[in-house]
Amino acid sequence: MNAPMDNLRFGLAELAEDVKPVDLRDRTLKTSRRLGAQRAALTSALAVTLLAGAAGVALAVVDRGGSAPVAPGASASVTASPSLAPSPSAPPAAAFEPGTVYFVNGARSAKVDVYRLDIGDCDLSLPLKCGSTATEVRTIVQGGDSCSSNSVVVSPDGRHLAWVNGDENGTGGGLVGNLIIADLAGGNPRQVEPNVICGGGRALVWSADSASIHVRKMDDTAQGTVDAASGRYTAQPREQWEEAVATALGFRGTIGGGKLTVAKADGSDSRSISYTDPNGMDAIVVGVSADGRYAAAGVGSGDPSRQLGVAAVLDMATGKRVKFSVGTVDWVAFRPDGSMVVTVAGKPNSLYYLDATLKVTAEVTVPDTLADAQPLWHVAG
Repeated sequence: MNAPMDNLRFGLAELAEDVKPVDLRDRTLKTSRRLGAQRAALTSALAVTLLAGAAGVALAVVDRGGSAPVAPGASASVTASPSLAPSPSAPPAAAFEPGTVYFVNGARSAKVDVYRLDIGDCDLSLPLKCGSTATEVRTIVQGGDSCSSNSVVVSPDGRHLAWVNGDENGTGGGLVGNLIIADLAGGNPRQVEPNVICGGGRALVWSADSASIHVRKMDDTAQGTVDAASGRYTAQPREQWEEAVATALGFRGTIGGGKLTVAKADGSDSRSISYTDPNGMDAIVVGVSADGRYAAAGVGSGDPSRQLGVAAVLDMATGKRVKFSVGTVDWVAFRPDGSMVVTVAGKPNSLYYLDATLKVTAEVTVPDTLADAQPLWHVAG
């Protein structure tokens, strides 16, 4: 006989007699629950990790904060946001918040159709591949000019639409008309202020809280702010108005004298780089990133009020054009968290979402309905 083995068998037999059936059942259930919980946690964490890797930093649309400005002459490298440990309880969908992109169709016709792009399901590829549908939210009857299509803007919260209705006879020269505000949820539009200028790269500028609109006028009051709720207009001195507009837009940019310059609302943190339009035409800055690092120069034209797209996105730290992996960018919307949404020349049916490191996080297929439409500069929340 093997004494050690006999002792083992005897000990196990005694242990089996001491354990009641209910004990075994309880222990089995507890073990099963524990293993199940561990598997669920691992599965959830893996899903969140995959989606976080695909989408990068969560795209917060309403928050208008931004990373710290890059000092002039600083390194051209862009540091990626630190990776956050995935929470098993966090829903994977929270990793990608696309906001809402609006399109305008019919810029040169008698009516202007405003569409909302509704992003649908995304697969789990890297980057994400997403479908979309186009929903018409408003039709604007345009007068004898392109005042409406040039001025239409959506509020940052995505609740209101504003535009300038030009004179039906075109007597305003396509530069002035009546300010109109409408709710995107429906209802009749309201005419709130006359003699508002509709020309320029940004004829109407919403405040960050969507409570008011900064406008310029073709009369002695020159410029001021319209309360969106009451429609009341308040004239402002030029410097005060310019500061309010710059605050709403973040950094402001100008092109002139062979230079492109960006600065904060109060004029501080100014930085300049060499830039002239490739065709020697007048051009304006159509957008600046929230931290002032990147500036988008519009396509130059004989009339700088009609900007048809982006000629270049420039790195203000290096003075060089930004090279995008997706191709030549011809439209860009900078977002408060440092990310951006772009379209690419030759790819009219795609929108690309890029994180703050310029890495593509998602590609959205745009329906053929919007093939001839232009996206607005702002991505609403």
